[in-house]
Amino acid sequence: MKKISLVVLACMAVGSAMAQDGSSTDMNQSHKPLRTEMSRATRFGLAAGVNLAKFHFSDEPAGTTWSPTMKTSMYGGAFVNIPIGGIFRLQPGVFYNGLGSKISTTTTAGGTTIKTTGEQDLHYLTVPLTLQIVPGHNGFFLEVGPQIGYLFTGKREVTSGSTTTTQEFNKSDYDRTDFGVHGGIGYITRIGFGFEAKYYSGFTNVYKDNGALSNSGAEARNRAWQFGLFYHFGAAK
Repeated sequence: MKKISLVVLACMAVGSAMAQDGSSTDMNQSHKPLRTEMSRATRFGLAAGVNLAKFHFSDEPAGTTWSPTMKTSMYGGAFVNIPIGGIFRLQPGVFYNGLGSKISTTTTAGGTTIKTTGEQDLHYLTVPLTLQIVPGHNGFFLEVGPQIGYLFTGKREVTSGSTTTTQEFNKSDYDRTDFGVHGGIGYITRIGFGFEAKYYSGFTNVYKDNGALSNSGAEARNRAWQFGLFYHFGAAK
């Protein structure tokens, strides 16, 4: 990088000398300052985007079929991007994450089939620890890492036919913590703006042990596609 900077500065000096030989107007021409490489500085930043979340179910109770579909929510928070050598950066952060799922339920008992639809909202404070791999100088990067979340509220809405029958806060039905991994790709410009696309896969059964939902033996795990924008402060120097 030092060699490159010296070459650029030398070119600027040559250009300035040529301008002096030409005209006084050219001599006063200003130049854009050189910007520091992103890999050489620790940066604080903000990120926000859209979650397309849904549950992954397993061990459904007999006579019941759950069909999850994606619900749209948001995520947002702050991070610090730390170069740790070579092509690697470490990026811890603190985020709000809206997860959950839309769910269509079909229950058959005694020859009677009942169908309901609903939406479960789960709101987490999450702490991701992301390892970024920057293979070149074109702005693209790969990222992967663990994430732990703390559930601070949850709400369920269930609809039968065209009438809403249930709408309640039900955080007590869910485990307080969620653990998983995320991975994806991103791009950052030299002025610090960028975008990212990643996928989160939860390892934890979000149903609370011995709770109303877990008594059936069923398990649910968080899944989400995440698309967002971010900004590194101090990049455009």
